[in-house]
Amino acid sequence: MIKKRLLTIIILFFSLLTATNASAKETQETDTLGEKLVEDMYKYFNTSDKDAFYDAIEKYKVYCLTKKDMHNFYIAWQSEIIYEINLNHFFMALRKTIEMSKDMKWRNCPEEYHYATYLMGVIYSLQGNIVLGEKHLRKAMQEADKNDSIFLTQIYKELANIKLENDPEGAIKNLEKAKSLLNPKTMKYEHSDITGFMIIAHFFNNDWDAVKKEYKNYTRLRKEYGKSFSETYSVYAQMAYYTACGEYDKALEEANRMTSLDQHKMRNRIFEISGDMNSAYKELQRYTKAKDSITSVIMIDDLNEIENDIEVIKMMERSRRDKTINMALILAVTMSLVVIACLVLVMRNRNRYLKKLKRKNRELEIMRDKAQEAERMKNIIRNNMSHEIRTPLNIISGFTQLMSMPDFQPSQEDRLDIAKKISNSSDQIVKIINNLLNVSSLTSTSYMGKDDLIACNDICREAMERNNEKLPAGTTFAFNTSVSDKQKIRTNAKGVANILDNLLDNACKFGDGGEILIECGQDDRKKNIIISITNQGKRIPEEQIDKIFELFYKIDEFKSGLGIGIPLSRQIAEQLGGELKFDKKYESGVKAMITLPLQ
Repeated sequence: MIKKRLLTIIILFFSLLTATNASAKETQETDTLGEKLVEDMYKYFNTSDKDAFYDAIEKYKVYCLTKKDMHNFYIAWQSEIIYEINLNHFFMALRKTIEMSKDMKWRNCPEEYHYATYLMGVIYSLQGNIVLGEKHLRKAMQEADKNDSIFLTQIYKELANIKLENDPEGAIKNLEKAKSLLNPKTMKYEHSDITGFMIIAHFFNNDWDAVKKEYKNYTRLRKEYGKSFSETYSVYAQMAYYTACGEYDKALEEANRMTSLDQHKMRNRIFEISGDMNSAYKELQRYTKAKDSITSVIMIDDLNEIENDIEVIKMMERSRRDKTINMALILAVTMSLVVIACLVLVMRNRNRYLKKLKRKNRELEIMRDKAQEAERMKNIIRNNMSHEIRTPLNIISGFTQLMSMPDFQPSQEDRLDIAKKISNSSDQIVKIINNLLNVSSLTSTSYMGKDDLIACNDICREAMERNNEKLPAGTTFAFNTSVSDKQKIRTNAKGVANILDNLLDNACKFGDGGEILIECGQDDRKKNIIISITNQGKRIPEEQIDKIFELFYKIDEFKSGLGIGIPLSRQIAEQLGGELKFDKKYESGVKAMITLPLQ
């Protein structure tokens, strides 16, 4: 459903752009220049001529600024972001969205904030980060004008899309909310669009009576609305209807009209419903292969963007260094002239000039160190990403080759095990990209809501359950607490869970067996909760304790991981008003301590 979702985004923003221009024509004389620039944007939007599209966008943005039309200025900016999304350049799209959000705040345009928040929700959900995607979509709903029914409808549709496969009933509820905002008489296109989407939701919910009923309504609306009817989901609706009627061959024909990824996904589901599990498994293989191919392309593009950013930073540092050197040379020449003309005056001010020169030298050394650090981080990212991604890709490739062998006839248990390993490897690759995006998001914004009321003991027990499978042989979890099970704190549940998962993962990897102890208690002032995680084994060398909070730093280069778990956990803890540190006095292993405020 990804391509259909992007089509809906495009329709939304260009409908906003058209509506804005139409409103302007009602109050002003015809603006031929503005119309020409908008036409150029339309002309190049769905082409591969990126240079022409960005040239048209830049001209229109300059035009909007001269007219002080900030709404259309940001509409044009959003079109840039959607263009990058359609090319699967999610890292670039996220960076442009963050820049646009900062620009909105700098220009003091609060009425536009919700567009940037909405786009961040779309980008995160497309990347598979459902939690951040839903968070930003709901925040955009709070920021938007409550009377903007079209925009609110689009948010509910995005929320439905997120929940479609894993929670179809939740998707149906969001679509019902979207439909309640629309006036069928004046919003025929949007009303028929939601109706088509509802058929797909009932299809995923296996409610065949509801599919038939909604399809009958959909057919009636097509005749009644005519040109105002939305055909966005017509192929999907037809497929769902044939499946509900048991006409599986016709349903498969409709699925063949979809994009490659959706085609394999829907054919797999149709075969499962019809009971043809062998064909369903083959379609699942094709879907997994296509999905992994797309994920690999996206990952490579994002890594190239990261490398380009590092190169830009290095160029800027070189430029600043050269400028500083030139300034130092000019200063030296000036000092020489002053010495010749006013020797006595120069001698009197000798110390002042020497201090200034030393300061310039220190600045040069700092810039050199920054450039070296940037180069080191680039190499670490490249080496670690290559290792961490190649391993799951090899697993996927190996099993795919095995399954393609004609003599290989796996049992049902082996088939499920292979599918699980392929799926886990695919999820591992997506998790790596999501962690990098999380680091980028946390360093670009200080916002992390503290709206959850959680029980301290419960979140520790849940963390142990989630990480139980990671325990090495001979190692167990233990939990001690000095606080009541009723003790709760106001914080961010996802953030705290992320910290605990990272620390428990490290304890499992670096411990040497025995017991991993989780303790929960309060500080002496009864104002903070302290959660500690202790494992037996080697201590962290004291000179390296501060270094492990640096991004991509690893004590043991042969251990798996990117070296971002601990720095990310510290950033989260600080944004929640607490801190993360290691007990330097503990000598039997490693003891990490998280401090979180009660309120």
